[in-house]
Amino acid sequence: MWRVLLGVAGSVPVPLTGQHFAELLPVQHQAVTGSGIRLGRRRYDHECLDEHRGRGCPTTDDGRWEVHHHPYDIRQIYVRLPGGHLHEVPWAEGAHALRPFDDAVRRRTGQILAGRSGLPGLPAPSSDRRGREAGVPVPDQGAVDKPAPGGAAVAPDLDGPGRAGAFGVWDAQAEAEQW
Repeated sequence: MWRVLLGVAGSVPVPLTGQHFAELLPVQHQAVTGSGIRLGRRRYDHECLDEHRGRGCPTTDDGRWEVHHHPYDIRQIYVRLPGGHLHEVPWAEGAHALRPFDDAVRRRTGQILAGRSGLPGLPAPSSDRRGREAGVPVPDQGAVDKPAPGGAAVAPDLDGPGRAGAFGVWDAQAEAEQW
């Protein structure tokens, strides 16, 4: 019956339980240390790892444990313990993560913050780039000091329709009125 259904439909959607979903996630092999499991500069820890800390996995040759992870939701990982089942292990510092976000967002915000604080080893962004990252428009260098008819310097108008205001908030209504 299954073969006939596949021949007619081409594919058959099968609902997955949570356990089956975790089985399909990408796999890495990691050590279980005294502080938990390290994956992508993040630490995951749970009491289910207590009896396995510092010990090698008995089912693998290199002693590292099978760890399944979701590439777009870094709040938890799933580790296969000796019973054969996958156990959910939460991100130890992830209490502030109320919704899923991917690792690219975390890395990018880290780069921006490191550039602002001038940490060694990372190039500090230029003031133009830093302003654009914050959502604040940066005028052309030639347009900053336009001489006025009376000789005084005039700053360019950054608060025109569709432009970001003083707080870097883009006004969609003003942009729509231009069209």
